[in-house]
This record gives sequence, structure tokens and C-alpha cells, in this order.
Amino acid sequence: MQMKILRRITVVALSIWLSACGSGSTSAPDVVVPPEPTDPPFSNAKVSCGGFKVKLSQTLPWAVSPPSDWVVMGSSSAFGAGASVPEKSWVGLLKKSTVAATATIHNIARGGDLTYQALSSACVVSSDRPKTAPEHNFEKALEYKPDLVILSYPSNDIAVGYSVTEAAANLLLLRWQFAQKNIPVLMLSAQPRNIAKEQQAKLLELDSILRPLVGACYVDVYQQLVDAEGNLAAKYNAGDGVHLTDAGHQIVFDAVMQRISSRQCVSVN
Repeated sequence: MQMKILRRITVVALSIWLSACGSGSTSAPDVVVPPEPTDPPFSNAKVSCGGFKVKLSQTLPWAVSPPSDWVVMGSSSAFGAGASVPEKSWVGLLKKSTVAATATIHNIARGGDLTYQALSSACVVSSDRPKTAPEHNFEKALEYKPDLVILSYPSNDIAVGYSVTEAAANLLLLRWQFAQKNIPVLMLSAQPRNIAKEQQAKLLELDSILRPLVGACYVDVYQQLVDAEGNLAAKYNAGDGVHLTDAGHQIVFDAVMQRISSRQCVSVN
């Protein structure tokens, strides 16, 4: 009895297949292609800080009206390391620029900081990762009631061995949290660094992830600072393969100015 049922099912299935294909038919069966995700998933298993979205709903450009307060968050390059005097660092140059003439710039960057230290104090971070730094983090930036935040964490996460996904997720989380308070973020790219080739490749990977997601608010400086070997170019190297000379800081400042002046991300009145 069971054999008869199986034979009958086989005959019916074969008949359906033949009728669908047709004798000599060359038409291919329909292929169902899943739709592109509207918001690529991003997460960092080392951080519990609530969900966030990669794509922002705000329409660009963000309006920044005078007088305004800008906050710079980041590590040693944003702090000014390598520059001969603070005024020649990229933040020092920004403070003197005409575009920031009506802005007060608060620099809370600190040498050696990683993206973890910038996170909100409300985030729960794994014990094997740095804790947030109250004088240099999300809440500290909010104390200045910023109209614009500039993030610059160019290489430390990768240099100490953390993954590309961790660094990218932390930066995108910060961007999302500021956006929820109607605060635009300019995000600076990675910078070349004299480290192992596999780590240099990760810096490029980090850029390749963030660039399309941040879009018009991404300030790309990597290719302007790198040499043919993937290191920080000699004329921009302050001597340690990490920090920028005055000329290197000028490159970063010019790129920031270009992004602001384009009025594609922010419109500074």
C-alpha cells in the first residue's frame, strides 16, 4: 500500500515538472531575490547599550546656526600630538578658520583613547574592554550643548588588536545617539600608521565600511597621508609612525573644511 502511494506521488510530481518545463523549453524558473536590507545590521558583542540604526532619517544638510558650540572627540591626533604648536594642529587651525568664526570649539580629545572610552556611561562594556571615560565621552560632549560633533578615532582600536566590527559599531552607535538629540556628526576616517600589514589592511577595511554608511558626513584623509608601502608618508610623519607633522595636520584641516564648506553634511550659517 505504501509503495503504491509513493509511486503515485512520484508520477504526479513528474507530471507537474514536465508541464511546467514543457518539451524543449529553455525558460529558467523564477528566482526569488531577497530585498536589500534597509538598515544593515551592526552590533558589538562587547557593548550593551540599546539598539541603534545605521541609517539616519534626518535630511541633509543639518543646519548649524550661529553662535554655535562644536565638540571634538577623539585621540592624540585630535588632541594635537605631533604639531609643533597647538595652533598648527588641525583643531587649532579649525579654531582660527573663518567657517568657525562664530563657533566655540571644545576639544575633549585625549591621547591614547579608543572608541570605547567615548561611549555613553550608560553602556555596559565587557570586562576585557576599556571603560568609558567620563571626561571624554558622550555625556561630557553633551554638557557643552553642541551644535556639531567631530569624531576622530583614526587607528588606536585596530592597533591594540580590536576588531574592525567593534570600532565601526562603536562609532556608528555614537553617531546614532547624537542624532537622536538632533546633533550632527562629522566622522573622520582612519589615518595610515606604521604597523603590521594585516593591521593596515584592517584600517582600510574600517574605512570601506564606514564611508558609504556615513556618506556626506565622512571626512576621508587616509589616501592623502599614506605612502606606497601603506605607512604614514614621511613628510607627514612626526617621527613615530603614528602622529602627524604640521603638514599632516594641515591635510586633515583642509579635508574637514572641504566637508563643511560643501554644505552637503552641515550648513554652517
